[in-house]
Amino acid sequence: MIKKIDIEIDGIDYTLPENITVSHYGEIMRRMSLSESMVDKAHDVIGVLLNIPYTILRELDPDEMAELSIYLQNKVSSQDVGYIPSFTYKDVNYVGVVFNKLTFGEYVDIINLVKNEASIYMNIHKICALLYRPEINGKISLYDIEQHEIQSELFKDLPLQYFFGIFKNLFTFLAQMRKDFVVLFGEEDDLPQKPKEEKDEQEEQTNLPWYKMIMSLTNDDFTKIDYVTGRPLVECFNHLTYIKLKVEDEKQLILQQQNKMNL
Repeated sequence: MIKKIDIEIDGIDYTLPENITVSHYGEIMRRMSLSESMVDKAHDVIGVLLNIPYTILRELDPDEMAELSIYLQNKVSSQDVGYIPSFTYKDVNYVGVVFNKLTFGEYVDIINLVKNEASIYMNIHKICALLYRPEINGKISLYDIEQHEIQSELFKDLPLQYFFGIFKNLFTFLAQMRKDFVVLFGEEDDLPQKPKEEKDEQEEQTNLPWYKMIMSLTNDDFTKIDYVTGRPLVECFNHLTYIKLKVEDEKQLILQQQNKMNL
């Protein structure tokens, strides 16, 4: 529980909410990523958590606002309490996913939500709804897109403390996947670093590379997409690695044959 803060400005009371939610955090980080000065970043934190209009914040004492902002940022940081494997929210028990049991479809949906910082901030409630599922009869429920949309709306008000731990675990898992399947993803240092303002067609169509992977696994039979996306992630990555190595071997064989013909 957070200590109650009330601020009266021109006869209007602005109150700090009892719980800092994932939506608060996402909006704070989104605004701060766009702000350049420390004053603007301070206004971002205060504006989101106390709902004070920016036009009013600009007229207040900057030193007092900076002090209040630091206090509020510390409150946000205090919500990082580590991984919480299960919790009850709105009378429903939720359980964190086991990452090495994810399906290929779940992994693709997660990747598309965390593809960059802006996406994370805007979709933080959807990410949480993917990583925590309702517990039914003692088991974590299966991934269902329609149910996920409903749960995402509920999770807009999810207390922030449930986000940090599982999100850190997610990125540890993603890093391990890149390391274990380097044939698919390439070396980390080999990845091109594009300026933020540079965009190309492939980046605009972020689902395309994953769709190609899915179609490779279906042998270009789109009627098998549901089957493939429901298969275990590691199983799919192993087969994709095999396909890529096979293609590379075939290219090498063709090249060797061409070289022999040119002799």
